[in-house]
Amino acid sequence: MELIKAKLKAEEGDRLKSSFLANLSHEIRTPMNAINGFTDLLINTKMKEEEKLEYLKVIDKSGRNLVSIIDDLIEMSKIDSNQIKPNYATINLESCISELYDTIRITIPKQRKIDFKLIETKNQ
Repeated sequence: MELIKAKLKAEEGDRLKSSFLANLSHEIRTPMNAINGFTDLLINTKMKEEEKLEYLKVIDKSGRNLVSIIDDLIEMSKIDSNQIKPNYATINLESCISELYDTIRITIPKQRKIDFKLIETKNQ
C-alpha cells in the first residue's frame, strides 16, 4: 500500500512539474515575443518618434518582466531546495492590472475596448 501511495505521489509530482514547465515556457515566450516583435517593427518600419518611444517602452518593460520571471524561477528553485524560505508579501492588485494593461495595450488596435474583470471563484 505504501508503494502505491509513493508511486501516485511521484506521478502527481511529475504532472505538476510538467504543468509548471509548460506555464514557465509561456511566461518566458510572451515577453521575448514582444521584445523580438517590437524590435523588428522598429528596425523595418518608418514611424513617428512618439510611436518609436512607445515601442521602446514596451521592449524595456518586456525585458524587465523577463528578468523578473528569471529571478522568480531562481528564487523558487532555492525554496524547493530549502536554501531559503518563501517571502510572502502583499501586492497592489490595481498596480498589477495596470501594468498588465500597459503591456498588452500596444498590441491591440486603439479603437478596440479592453475590459478587465476580477472574477472570484470558490474552490470546490
